[in-house]
Amino acid sequence: MIRSLLGLGGRRKVPASLQPLLGPEERVLAVAPLEDGGELVATRFGLWAPVDRSHIRWDWALISKAGLRDRRLRVVVADPIGTWPDGTVVLADRVAQDFRLGTGSGLTDVVHDRVRRSVAASGRIEGSGGGWVVLRRVAGQDGLTVQYRPDTPGPPPSDALVALVSRRAEALRPQVR
Repeated sequence: MIRSLLGLGGRRKVPASLQPLLGPEERVLAVAPLEDGGELVATRFGLWAPVDRSHIRWDWALISKAGLRDRRLRVVVADPIGTWPDGTVVLADRVAQDFRLGTGSGLTDVVHDRVRRSVAASGRIEGSGGGWVVLRRVAGQDGLTVQYRPDTPGPPPSDALVALVSRRAEALRPQVR
């Protein structure tokens, strides 16, 4: 009885402003109310955050970090800033977004699970051009995407850095879980 009153098998109802934005295969996994109004919505493809009177989706493969502390969910989203000829996607992290969650929900568990599962393997490159090389699963796509998050985004990479990232990505493939 209580589950049916809440809708979605125990989850809060999907916000009306979000319903027309969801694709046909975008299954809602969790909805969490925010203290200052609005909701965060986790779907198969990403995390939907309220923006003005609508929502924006951050794909799981573009969420660099997510953590919960004192009912505050902090999310760091990366923007693709380039793609190398070998298909490596270069990312730059945005400033962290903080969301103060209202009543309890399973959203944070879904966020942590989805972000972790999108990372097939990762490793650091040290020195100049240092950063993270990450093999990511992208929801709705086959195979793995190679991402490179430099510590400091800068000028176009040298051929040596591109080769180093490529070698590191290949070395990570046996670690894919």
